[in-house]
Amino acid sequence: MGSLSSGLSIGVIYSLLLLISTEECSWIQKMTKRDVKMVVAGEGLHRNLIVSTQLESTERFIECRILYNLKVPKGMYVDSDSVNSSLPLHSLHSRHYFDVEAPEKDSKEVQVSIVSTKITRKQFIISDHFTLPIHIRYHSPDSIGQSTISPPRILIDCPADYGIHSLDKCHTATSKSVQSLAAKWVIVDPLSVSAPVTVSIPTGNRSMLPTVVTVTSSVVVLSLIFLARTLFFSK
Repeated sequence: MGSLSSGLSIGVIYSLLLLISTEECSWIQKMTKRDVKMVVAGEGLHRNLIVSTQLESTERFIECRILYNLKVPKGMYVDSDSVNSSLPLHSLHSRHYFDVEAPEKDSKEVQVSIVSTKITRKQFIISDHFTLPIHIRYHSPDSIGQSTISPPRILIDCPADYGIHSLDKCHTATSKSVQSLAAKWVIVDPLSVSAPVTVSIPTGNRSMLPTVVTVTSSVVVLSLIFLARTLFFSK
């Protein structure tokens, strides 16, 4: 009886906490659409990561911009020197400088922040997208030859809405790379989000090395014999 009563008490407390959490962040709950779509386009070692976000609310967004926190896997890199020229309406920030020459085995996962420079004002819908050039690192023949990238985490910065709707009660976060205009960034959990994308990378096959060496050596020897015979009989 005691354990049953204890279980009921825990259930009631959990329900109350869930109800309070929902009421406290009603601003997020009023977003009837929170979609994040991501695809990787292109072939070879140079691809494009395309991310699209759609937020729709029953209340107007007074003044907002979006921040994307993206984890770039160690098998990929972004050209830190030129990437922002490819993002006309966004800006990429990272505390890490990508070594474009490093192979996959000597690299690590890096988080970058991509912030929209376009401000959405007094709209019911925030629609945003960007195309990020990404590059595939050299993978050794012993590696799996795959690299997986997950959709970015979405945060929103709405300084006017923050005070009016008490957004400090929502799930918030700070960014070391991009300062929010409001007190903090508000985390937006998507209702619909794309699955992680795995990119296949062609790698060499070491088991074929003896065959390649044998065939190459044979071709070289036969070519030398043919050249020697040609020179001998041409005299």
